[in-house]
Amino acid sequence: YFCIAANTRWGEENPELSYGTPSSYHIPYTDEYLAYLSAAITDAIKTTGIDGFMIDWVWMPNRKASKGKWIDAEKELYTQLMGEPFPGEENLSKEKELAYGQKAIDRCWAAIRKAAKDADPDCIIWLTSNRVNSPLVKNSNMYKEVDWFMGETGRLDEILAIQPIVGADTRLITCMSDYGGNDAAKDVPEALAAGVGVYGYAKPSNSRGIIPLDEILPRQMSELTGNRKRIAVMARKYHGMSVDSVWEDGKFVEPDSLPPLRLEFKARGNAPDTGRVDIEGNKAMVRVSTRVQAGRAVLTRDAETWPDEIEVHLLRENTGKPAATDFRVANGTVGISIVQLEETQVVAGKMKGGIDLNATWRGGRFFNGGTPETPIEIDAVQARTTEEAVEIVLPGILTRGNPKSICFEWGN
Repeated sequence: YFCIAANTRWGEENPELSYGTPSSYHIPYTDEYLAYLSAAITDAIKTTGIDGFMIDWVWMPNRKASKGKWIDAEKELYTQLMGEPFPGEENLSKEKELAYGQKAIDRCWAAIRKAAKDADPDCIIWLTSNRVNSPLVKNSNMYKEVDWFMGETGRLDEILAIQPIVGADTRLITCMSDYGGNDAAKDVPEALAAGVGVYGYAKPSNSRGIIPLDEILPRQMSELTGNRKRIAVMARKYHGMSVDSVWEDGKFVEPDSLPPLRLEFKARGNAPDTGRVDIEGNKAMVRVSTRVQAGRAVLTRDAETWPDEIEVHLLRENTGKPAATDFRVANGTVGISIVQLEETQVVAGKMKGGIDLNATWRGGRFFNGGTPETPIEIDAVQARTTEEAVEIVLPGILTRGNPKSICFEWGN
């Protein structure tokens, strides 16, 4: 792995050729730096015999440390590449700065490629980019000649859009990481179906320096978030299995039928909700782990019909937070509000034109924050709050008519 525009060692040993050693881009591509970079690449390949390497941050220095002022070494580089004196920061047009940046990156790429291919003609150069459409690099020689090309944001549409401007043999890859906020269960299968490779990375999550797969692979997808979910999906796809396959006796096994219900949560910052669905006979048990006692989820039916009974438990993981007192649930036609205070209060009804579950999912209220336009009577609701959980049996009226989805939210 070579971080092209940032190298702490280079910056510390060559302060006159660097904008300091911040964590962001700080190196102009001077003759001295390209000679150093070329030597490092040659040494890595010949010493280790690696098949290839990744290059990252192939960008121009941001000059934050100098408050936008150019160091003398980069002024000289500008004159060298542009064939004219550096005009001064205040007189440098955006067009000229872009042209200079394109020339500098193109020359840097030529040095990288020569060092790699001279050391091993079969060496794979893997470019990762967080701005695939930047005018600094789009339509560049680097795009046409690089062996592997990866978009860091994980946006498949971006990767497919640049296919016409990369080399005919360039391997396209998309990245699964927190940086792009991917939905791995959807994005990984779509990428592979489009012929795009998938890459992911994760930091070990415990003191032993490992990622505990025994806490990931047996879980339902709805129990996992972030890198754990990405690992679970990628592990299945690596073995050629669907995201619905289950972990049994040390291997993935395809179930006889699809899960009857799917559980999905509305994303929320650093305290995401998770949960699982267990089916026992004609009863579904939905267990939700909610640290902040507020959230939103949707149950989607894949089976022909809903179970006869659906019980939801909002597990109180953070006992320092008061239990959620408000629970709202809707199926697109009927909405029900269940408030557990000194006694349970239930309001059920319909709205003219139905209840837009998509709008609700985005953050709206089933009754627009008020009461239903058409109140309806329903059977008594089974609901209680214990030290461990808020427990609610969803009223049977919600599954009548066999709706595709039931959306629910909770809070105070």
